[in-house]
Amino acid sequence: MIATQALAALGGLDILVNNAGGARAFLEGASTIPDEAWHDSFELNLFAAIRLTNAVLPALRASKVAAVVNISSAAAAMPFGPFAHYGAAKAALEYYSRTLALEVAPAIRVNVVSPGVIATPGSDEFARTTPGFSTEAWLQHLPLGRIGATEDIAEVVALLVSDRGKFLTGANYRVDGGMTAR
Repeated sequence: MIATQALAALGGLDILVNNAGGARAFLEGASTIPDEAWHDSFELNLFAAIRLTNAVLPALRASKVAAVVNISSAAAAMPFGPFAHYGAAKAALEYYSRTLALEVAPAIRVNVVSPGVIATPGSDEFARTTPGFSTEAWLQHLPLGRIGATEDIAEVVALLVSDRGKFLTGANYRVDGGMTAR
């Protein structure tokens, strides 16, 4: 297993960030999403994080400063038919994370970061190629008036895994430019 090989090479583990995510849009809405797409979304957006976390929990428990950050999405809090399968999987990841935070405390801190619209190659491609989903359309939903940058997410993750975040666990930090406040 890759986790075992990584742990052997590293000699231990203090921080785990589960950042896998994504799904195909079904523009006709939630009722058109086939079972296979639901399954694939939960495999990538939920079960991959659970499996990896479980594989490295012993190493994290051995650390004196262990922290896990699971990357969710604003989609978990905002129903949106074309990505219902993605939002549901990320909502399940948030629930799992809160449960795990209670289970492994005080040895390991577990938090969630939920990005909103972030400029990535995938989001840029989606906005460029999908009718009705332009960057300008997204900006209408962002009180801060800009698309997020990957650095915006990285700064919050860095806080949560650092000593400055040593009293933070079991929480979800929405880094979405105010999108979910609406």
